[in-house]
Amino acid sequence: MSNNNNENQNETRKERYKSNENPNMLVKLSIGLAGLLVLALVFNYFLGGSNEDPNQVAGASDQNEFSMINKNSGTDSSQESVTSSETQVAESSSQKSDKEEAANEEKEKDLEEKQVETNDSNVKKAIVANWEPIGTKQSEPHVTSYEDGSQDRLEIKEAVSQVTGVNGNDMIVNWVGNDTRNDGVQRVTSTITQSSTGMIYKVYLQWVPNEGWKVNRVEELYTVIR
Repeated sequence: MSNNNNENQNETRKERYKSNENPNMLVKLSIGLAGLLVLALVFNYFLGGSNEDPNQVAGASDQNEFSMINKNSGTDSSQESVTSSETQVAESSSQKSDKEEAANEEKEKDLEEKQVETNDSNVKKAIVANWEPIGTKQSEPHVTSYEDGSQDRLEIKEAVSQVTGVNGNDMIVNWVGNDTRNDGVQRVTSTITQSSTGMIYKVYLQWVPNEGWKVNRVEELYTVIR
């Protein structure tokens, strides 16, 4: 009788254990499923990639590249503009330089000394050129003064020195007077001797209003004459 009671008690404990075990299993399963769901969401969030449309991404990339090209094109255009300006400046400077060079060549051509023939037996050689006026401190109307120490005598001596290359300190002025062969109006001749070499020169000059004495002809002589 007691054995039956014991068996009944054991069966009752087993049933209660099983009934307690089932709810625990459900809880564990629920927790496990919830954990898997969370892991899946995390995995999908971090490793599943962007939700953006690949075509949109590609379009944005192309647009960025296009923007960069436009910026580069703008830079190139600016550089081309600067280069063009520099080229224009260089061309303008070159043209100006060419004009100045041409003007200098023309001036040198005008100043080029030319030996001319002469029938005067006292003349070793005669030279002509388009020399520039010497410049003057005198005012108009001009009247030539042949007096020693006058402004005319000083300026005539300076003009003679420039065309002959004879320094004033090495110069003996033999004669300064009116050039009668050329009507004598504002025209003079000056004969000088270079002390160091003994060379004799006769210089023909004319007055240019407001510009001074201008040499027209230089002769190298054998002897001193007026």
